[in-house]
This record gives sequence, structure tokens and C-alpha cells, in this order.
Amino acid sequence: MISTKLRLAAAAGAAVATLVLAACGSGNQDVQIGLERQGANLAFSDPALNPRPKTVFVYVPATSGAAAALLTPLSYPTSASAEESQSGGPFVYRSAPPCPKAPPGATPSQRASMSIEVAPLAGNYGTHNQGTFDYSSSTYKLKGPYPPATNMSIKNVKRTVTSSSSGDTVTIAWDVTLQGLAGSTTTTSYQATPSELDLVKQVVTTQAGSSTFAPASPVEIMGFGGLGSTWTSEGVDPKTGTVMKVSGEVAAEEAVDVCGTRYDSYKVVSNEQVINIIDGTQSQTSASDPNIYWVATELGGVFLAEHIDESESFPSGSGTATLTVDETSTLDSVKPAVAGR
Repeated sequence: MISTKLRLAAAAGAAVATLVLAACGSGNQDVQIGLERQGANLAFSDPALNPRPKTVFVYVPATSGAAAALLTPLSYPTSASAEESQSGGPFVYRSAPPCPKAPPGATPSQRASMSIEVAPLAGNYGTHNQGTFDYSSSTYKLKGPYPPATNMSIKNVKRTVTSSSSGDTVTIAWDVTLQGLAGSTTTTSYQATPSELDLVKQVVTTQAGSSTFAPASPVEIMGFGGLGSTWTSEGVDPKTGTVMKVSGEVAAEEAVDVCGTRYDSYKVVSNEQVINIIDGTQSQTSASDPNIYWVATELGGVFLAEHIDESESFPSGSGTATLTVDETSTLDSVKPAVAGR
């Protein structure tokens, strides 16, 4: 998704709060994430934390709004039964549900198309993830597992037909929203034209407000030129001073096991870089491990799975902080758990 894991975090201007991430937990044990205004030294001075509880909270002060927003993607939305207390936490997040594997030799029932001709199904989806994060600043260093389960929603799906003397042109547009800590969300707007899949806009919303990346021209995520086709695309938002550059390739046609059923997709290998020329914030994919998106074009451009390996550096206090996320996520189902519009 041109990764919404890190994108636009530094521009969000979020409320200063403390990020709390579960440092352990296994099996069906719930993972808890909350917010507190205290440091690590205070968090571990409480005698109640000795002996070590089943869930350990690690407190990382967000010394700037940028840090608070940047770390948002490390959280994940609550299940329908989980609630956020009015005091700002804790959040209770469920572990990933069981995910069976497809039988040996199973094949997709439908091949991926080399363009997106149908709209994606609107609604709420779950994903299961494996990976790690690494946060480092002059004051704190923190490593841990990436959240095992996340949710996303697809909404505002629209199909537009434009007629001209040369024929009809179909454009399909939709939004993908990821929720984060303390009510924060990241919404990415996509459009599929006959020639490519584009990122049109991205909005990060927190308790302190919202920040928008709206490039003057869309950023190409996937070209529909066939296997082996490549592209380089750049988008500039003159209002925020943010520049996004993407170099990609349709590297293969591959089936993805979505919890017991295999679906066809095109494997898009993507090298990405974002620079804010005003505050110096930078993010980019790993030079040795680019991002990968498995795009089910036959299902409306839904990303069946994605592999993200990105780092972002941003101002923090008197120095610079860095966050690296290396994770792979896969849909629980290609059908939304809750249908939408």
C-alpha cells in the first residue's frame, strides 16, 4: 500500500503521549496496549511488576508529535468486543485467529487479470502478521514483535465511466483505512485506471488533528504492462513539502494461500522513498529487501499479502529517532467480515 506502515507519520502532528507496546505474550493470550504519561523507570518501579507479569508494558515517551504518529502503525485495531476506556487506555487486542493452510496441490480457481476491471468488496477485513519493529532514539531503544493481528477496511468504492470519441474509460476508486492507537487512523485513497494502479491521497488522523499527503499527480503503485514491466513514479505535495518516489516491477504471477484457499495475484516488487523537505523526515525501503505486494487484480486490486521492510528517521527532541518495521501480513479472508458500501 505504498506502505501505510510508515507513510506520513512525521507530518501528523499527533498529541504527545506515551506509546505502550506489549513485549511478550503467546498462544491465545490477549495482548494489551495502553497509554501512560510516565517513563520506563517509573513503569518498572512498581512492586506489582515483580515478579514479571504475563504481559509486560514498555513505555516509550513520544517526545514530539511526529514520534507519536510514527509509532501508530505498530498498533492495531480492537476486535468488536474490545473497548477503549475513556481515560485513554488500556487497549485490548486479540491474538490472530487460527489460519488453516491450503491442501497440497490446491490451485486458484481464477487467474489474475493484467488490469483491474472490477471493484473491490467494501467492508472490514482482518490480517495475520509476522515480523518485528525496532525503535531507537538518543534516549530510548526498543525492539519487539510486530502485532500478530490487524484490521483494515475498504470503503468509498466508486466506479466511473468516462465516454469519449475513442470509447469508454473505466476508473475504479476506493479507500483503505488502517486504525492505530488512541483512535488514530491512516486512510489511503487508490484509483485504478486502464493502465495503472495509483495512490491518490493519504490522510493520517490523530486526537490532535489530521495531516494529508495529496500529491499534485497520483503516484503509480502498479503498472499494467505485463510480467517484467517496470515503472518509476514521483508525487509532490507542495502544501506539505512531501515528495514520494516509487520504482516498481511486476516480478511474477504467484498464488497466495489465504487461510486455506489459494488465490492468484501479481507480485509487485517496490522500492519507495519519502522525503519531507521542510522538517527533514525521511523514509525508505531496505536496499536489500524491497517491499512486496501481492495484488489480486481479479478481486479489484485487493492486496492479498504484503511484505514491508522500511525505516524512517525523524526529528526527536534535540536529535533524530529511527523506526524500522520488517513484517509480512496476509489477509484472513478475501471476503470482508462486515460488509460495507
